[in-house]
Amino acid sequence: MTGWNVIPTVLKEDNAGSNPFERRLIMKRARRFVLIGYILFWGACIKGPTNNLNTENGTEWLFQANFSSDFLKSIFFVTPQTGYMVGYSEIQWKATIFKSTDGGQTWQNQRIAQDSEMLNSVYFIDDQRGWAVGSDGLILLTTDGGEQWALQDSGWAANWNSVFFINESSGWIVGDSILVTDDGGQTWKSQDKGVNAFISDIMFIDEQRGWCVGGQGTVLLTQDRGATWVPAESGITELLTAVYFVDAFNGWAVGSRSTVLTTDDGGLNWTPQSTAYDGHSTVFEDVFFPDDQFGWIVGEGAAMLRTTDGGRTWKYQNVGLVVSFNGVYFADKDHGWIVGGGWANELYGVVMRTNSGSRIDE
Repeated sequence: MTGWNVIPTVLKEDNAGSNPFERRLIMKRARRFVLIGYILFWGACIKGPTNNLNTENGTEWLFQANFSSDFLKSIFFVTPQTGYMVGYSEIQWKATIFKSTDGGQTWQNQRIAQDSEMLNSVYFIDDQRGWAVGSDGLILLTTDGGEQWALQDSGWAANWNSVFFINESSGWIVGDSILVTDDGGQTWKSQDKGVNAFISDIMFIDEQRGWCVGGQGTVLLTQDRGATWVPAESGITELLTAVYFVDAFNGWAVGSRSTVLTTDDGGLNWTPQSTAYDGHSTVFEDVFFPDDQFGWIVGEGAAMLRTTDGGRTWKYQNVGLVVSFNGVYFADKDHGWIVGGGWANELYGVVMRTNSGSRIDE
């Protein structure tokens, strides 16, 4: 079985002194209260499907009840030792960034001066340079491994859901709009997405080819850096929350109502995949492939699916937690992390990690 350690969360202060609703990113206040209301109610009720599922019994989990007030949205590891995660603090109603240099065993708060309520996504291109984006148009850049985070002004007060950079100059952020930069975020330009739906996630496989997913089953693809975004037929109207491609042809998109879609033609056509969650209303929040065979899907109600055959089949892994998983990232096929949050007298953040992601007993 995969060896996971559950850490909700071990945090250290430096000098201390996927919400499933499609309208979640349109109005800041509505978004905040809908999210919290959702967590408080469903976080206490949903444990994920447990009947008539291909569950894995006997998985050993370690749970440390060190609750914090931070709800975690996204995670990114530069190496198996150095990683970052972002979210928001319930107590301060303020965006938070944490850094780990020991593989996620401990985390240090990376202090930021901005008062925005939430960070939704973090992305690094090397061990020094990274970006984080969130509500109120917030875009942050670090060039020193998170020691300092500088505000970047796009000129847009939108809610940003996802950030992706292909190199130190070229990157995109998405939310109510799609913005592109050619100078590392000093200036941003709007790209015409051609649809009214908000965008949840974006990914590029190289400097030219990329994909977006979002509300109302939206899938967009480009072959010219986003100069033109072409809508693809997803065949659904459900919210799509995340997209991941392992090469220029093979990719997956996940979303609400336990949706898993796959494509083998670069995103022109999409086919639904059956999983252990079929028939459930679970929102899948993220999908990640460390290579072309091993992949992971996570979501609300501690939803966790994994594939070891390139996505042909997905199997359910029961972790026995009452949390919402919001993000998953693997530095390689063995070293992986999942972040999220739950409710147990107070809001808390959850970090899970494994050092044996490829060694799974079938």
